[in-house]
Amino acid sequence: MNGTTNRSDARIHQADIVIVGAGAAGAMAALAATEQGATFVGLDQLGEFGGTAIVSGGGLSVAGSSLQAEKGIEDSPERAFHDMVDEQSEADEEWARFYYGRGAEQLFGWLRSQGLEITSISLNEGDSVPRRHVPKGMGLGLMTRLWEVHHEKDLAGCWHFGMTAKDLLWEGGRVVGVLAQHAEGQEHEFRGRAVVVATGGFAGNLSMVLRHHPRLAAVGRALAEGGVGAQGTGHEMLLRHGATMVNAQNIVIYVYATPDYEDPTGARGLVCRGIENCIWVNAAGERFHDESLNGGIYGATALLRQESAMCWAILDNDMAGRIDVADPRYRHGPEVIRERVWQLLRESPYIASGNTLRELAENAGFDPGRFEQTITGWNELLASGAERDPLTSRKLAGLKPFVEPPFHAMQFLPLARKNQGGIRTDLRCRVQTADGDLIPGLYAAGELCGFAAAATSPAAGRSRASCSAARSSADGSPAPGRPRGRRPRATPPIGRGGGSAGLGCASLFEAGDH
Repeated sequence: MNGTTNRSDARIHQADIVIVGAGAAGAMAALAATEQGATFVGLDQLGEFGGTAIVSGGGLSVAGSSLQAEKGIEDSPERAFHDMVDEQSEADEEWARFYYGRGAEQLFGWLRSQGLEITSISLNEGDSVPRRHVPKGMGLGLMTRLWEVHHEKDLAGCWHFGMTAKDLLWEGGRVVGVLAQHAEGQEHEFRGRAVVVATGGFAGNLSMVLRHHPRLAAVGRALAEGGVGAQGTGHEMLLRHGATMVNAQNIVIYVYATPDYEDPTGARGLVCRGIENCIWVNAAGERFHDESLNGGIYGATALLRQESAMCWAILDNDMAGRIDVADPRYRHGPEVIRERVWQLLRESPYIASGNTLRELAENAGFDPGRFEQTITGWNELLASGAERDPLTSRKLAGLKPFVEPPFHAMQFLPLARKNQGGIRTDLRCRVQTADGDLIPGLYAAGELCGFAAAATSPAAGRSRASCSAARSSADGSPAPGRPRGRRPRATPPIGRGGGSAGLGCASLFEAGDH
């Protein structure tokens, strides 16, 4: 674990705390450091602030919030705890209690106090009541507001972009910084008394995903879309210095994703939102699932059971006009670039279109008679006024029939979106070795150590906790945490998604840590 020492030719940046990664976890860590009187210097390999969170759904899974009370939703940390652990024998109970016991105040409450507008609360798969708090503008809205707070506090200049962390710096038996390289080739040293690494997950690295997820590796084809920076580089750097990974096989799978036809590697996918009225059909042109259950628990399981783990999302032209592609190339700030979406529908070989249902079936490779029967039967069901679909029990209220040509069939494949396992830490984000020993001066937060917005990850992102603990360490005071050597329990291979990647428990820190 002897790391890089001082490079005389490198430019040096100095502060109390070094933060690697300018996504949700890094941003919250930076603001927490400032609130507690510490200085920070941050770096990110991308050219701008926001990380993967900027293209995420942005939801926050918290229980017992003031907004839930305003909307008449009866919820509590205890209820959320049981929603999580009662049907998940391997869920980390200690972490679940830690998260839900603090989330409403220290995550939701803190963000709301900073001017973040929460516009809705939705129901996640596996939850008994709605508790997914969605900010205005989703992930983009969340990160835009956090960047505004940085400017208001005169902190934006503390971040350095286009900087890729290459190695850790050690002195006196502890981590004291990071060696980085600018996009133009110049080496830089970022030095402090402690380092918080929040470089995101590895869901954008398909080879790494398949290495850790045997079930995905066994299907015909899978996609990756964890953000352009979610390549696992932070994991690799920390593993070289004695860190270890736990539950790396726990990856959140998205169903509503189609291959990115502009990606020359064929590995990346495009997450498509805004298509709640669509139905899914299999290779035979028949429905097989309640499409409203489209998350990692039920939706992914249903898709993986299909031939070649593939299905088609069927839309008419009105529905297609509402598609929101979660990729910066398809957005201008909060606005969807509608022409880019139409271009996707026209040019992607993974999307078929037709002016009639029969033409669509022929172009997509369905049996025309069977497919027409599926759509005609669906339209008749909606016209009947029935409350539920007798095949899947899907609720039918508010759904629209397929009437406006051209009609479209969008190929959906399983897509790795978020990590629920990663670098092992204790509850205060201190990085641990395989034996449970702490690596002095080193902290990890966000999706690097497991996605935690649904709170199922045992080593989940606690970026505000990490800065509290890092400052305690920097000041030389002891920082109690989980007993060393205890191995966190695992979580199910397909976990509950539902929040901004990397944010997780971002505002949590224990009293007395700061």
